[in-house]
Amino acid sequence: MMCNVGKTERMIRFILGLVFLWVGYTYNPWWYALAAILILTSLAGFCPISKTLGLNTCGKVDDGAGDDDSKDDGPSIESWKKPGEK
Repeated sequence: MMCNVGKTERMIRFILGLVFLWVGYTYNPWWYALAAILILTSLAGFCPISKTLGLNTCGKVDDGAGDDDSKDDGPSIESWKKPGEK
C-alpha cells in the first residue's frame, strides 16, 4: 500500500485520536468517529483525503530494491590519481 503519511504526522494523528477517544467518552460519542479515522490512518500510513489533495508527508518511499543511484558514495578511486597518471 502507498504511504502518504509521515512518521511525525502519524504520531500526531494517533495522539489526537486518543484524545478524541477520551472526549467521546466524556462528552459526546460522535467524537469516536473522528478518533477512529485518525487512529486508522495513523496505523495504515495512508490517508485518502491527503491523496485527493496531493499531500505527501511520507517522503521518499524505499522499495527495498537496493538500486538507489541518487546516493553519493564519495569520490571514486579514479579521482584520487594524480594528473597524467594512468
